[in-house]
Amino acid sequence: MKVVIAVVFAAVVLAILTGSCDVEFYATNPGASDPPREQMATTKLPPAKPPSPAIHRAAAPAAWTADICGAVKDWKADWARRVQEIDQAILRARGLDERRTVYVDFWDETVRSTNELVGNFDAAGHPAVRGGEAVARGYRAVFAKTVSAMEMALAVATALPQDPERFSDGEAEIRTNMTRAFAIRNHDLDALHDRLEASIPAKLRAAFDNDPSCRAI
Repeated sequence: MKVVIAVVFAAVVLAILTGSCDVEFYATNPGASDPPREQMATTKLPPAKPPSPAIHRAAAPAAWTADICGAVKDWKADWARRVQEIDQAILRARGLDERRTVYVDFWDETVRSTNELVGNFDAAGHPAVRGGEAVARGYRAVFAKTVSAMEMALAVATALPQDPERFSDGEAEIRTNMTRAFAIRNHDLDALHDRLEASIPAKLRAAFDNDPSCRAI
């Protein structure tokens, strides 16, 4: 179980990503800081889109963990690669038009890849253990709820204006909204883990512990 939680911290690099790209904002607001995680966690993300009927399909616990951990592992690797690429692309960008294009491409691909991740959660069904569908729905919802925030980031990036000051404000808006979204996701994932820790069936716990992809993330 803790293996799956560990992957969420890869998303926290978003704060580094948008912080490094938002030099102008912090140069003019040296005292700026993110709200505390406790405060961010009191905000609700929009409800996730419901899962497809495929989630009703029961799968062997080992097969289910292999599918979801493999999907998360691939998403994490893709995210890390693109975070590195966007930092470099922003440094190379000439003017606000190129900079906007970099942001739009990044968030468009992020929405696509995260929707694919959620689809993989659906396709994996649920582990054939007591309460298995609730477990599958719980993990799926934690990741799925971030999609709306990512779509918002894409919309803000697409509308970034030519005015440098307002452009910087838009960058700051993306940073604040996504840092909050990931903080809420971290909180929700921790809460889900706490609820399941005492009741997870032994077969499912063993599947998480023994799967190479789960251990890799």
